[in-house]
Amino acid sequence: MKVLIKQDTTIWVNGKPYEFKKGIQEVDDDIAIILIESKNAEKQEETDAKKTKKSEAQT
Repeated sequence: MKVLIKQDTTIWVNGKPYEFKKGIQEVDDDIAIILIESKNAEKQEETDAKKTKKSEAQT
């Protein structure tokens, strides 16, 4: 899942640290959910290709 990390952060999952720098990153879905729930990240929209397909379907 693509997420926008709001600030440099570290989370621990099953005793293993995961460090993230501020910015847009692709992360595992489970990790992304933890980051979003802890208010350290926001979900990003899918790629522009999917947006283009939706626009073409509407016309």
